[in-house]
Amino acid sequence: MLRTLFICIIALFIGVSADAQIKTATDKAWDYAKEAAYMMKDGKVDEAIGLLEEAHKLASDVYDFEYQLAHAYYMKQDYKKALEIMKRVVKYKGIDDQVYQLLGNLYSVNGDSVLAAKTYEDGLKAFPNSGRLYSEQGNLYYDKKEYSKALSYYEKGISVEPMFPSNYFRAAILFLSTEEEVWGMMYGELFILLEPNTDRTTMISKMLYDTYKSEITWDSDSSLSVSFSKNSVLNADEDSVRLPFPMGYYEPVIGVAASLTGKVDLEGMCKIRAMMLDQFYQKGFDKKYDNVLFDYQKKVKDAGLLDIYNHWVLLGGDKDEFGDWYDTHKDDITKFAGWFNDHKLEITKDNVFLRDKYD
Repeated sequence: MLRTLFICIIALFIGVSADAQIKTATDKAWDYAKEAAYMMKDGKVDEAIGLLEEAHKLASDVYDFEYQLAHAYYMKQDYKKALEIMKRVVKYKGIDDQVYQLLGNLYSVNGDSVLAAKTYEDGLKAFPNSGRLYSEQGNLYYDKKEYSKALSYYEKGISVEPMFPSNYFRAAILFLSTEEEVWGMMYGELFILLEPNTDRTTMISKMLYDTYKSEITWDSDSSLSVSFSKNSVLNADEDSVRLPFPMGYYEPVIGVAASLTGKVDLEGMCKIRAMMLDQFYQKGFDKKYDNVLFDYQKKVKDAGLLDIYNHWVLLGGDKDEFGDWYDTHKDDITKFAGWFNDHKLEITKDNVFLRDKYD
């Protein structure tokens, strides 16, 4: 979530011979910052703080060193000291949106949500296309259980910076806890594609799996029940907007696919998802609903990798089921990983998936 320096720092020094140059004070400061970044990565925060203090003395006009110093104190949970530093950092010229993010977060953890909100607002005035600042504003409302307001910030963040993952993550969690799971299914899978290898990925994967499991059921008389939307509100106690459900194909197609599959385990879910994709294009829904997620799934299918992809998306569900499948598909997973690394999802402001596009 916070700014990292070591990758950029390494790039600055590629091809530069230490013996062939006379280092300025700023050069030496970046050397200290580079070493400090590695130390923080290894958990040696106190040692990193010492180096960053030296870096700041050498180049006090470069805000990055004090920013990283505040980050180090944040890692130590010395929020008061970190806040003291960030109040100076925000006054530098040339700062970026992550400065406002860290400053706002520090106000928040120090118990001042009002100043936190103002800081994010100030940041958005300077950086109106910052997905991370919209996400932080949303988090403030989420913590107060004002979920509709939180959601409005998350979805605004998606609209202005479609490749920033956290807003999809938060929106998915919100919707998957309501009776409008359909939107959470979409936002959640898009999040997995944008952030494919973190603990948050596994969390959302499990939520998708569990939602399929809970919302596709057979009653005692063997009748099939499918429920991914009731067009309800997020919180009946709030004066919140209603959540539309325009994608009329979703539940009917799942219902047909589930009736043919006959069960909702990992294999059944993957088959249902494959049938849904086929129906989306065969019945011309792609002409009515512009959907970057299904367009990407079609690319995966055209590459002959849809079944592997579907298992991967749901890997956080039943670990035993996935483990058994993985044992016999290791080569397929390797093939998919190679393809995926060369064909990452690209979301722009033109093709971004948002609920209000379907109103």
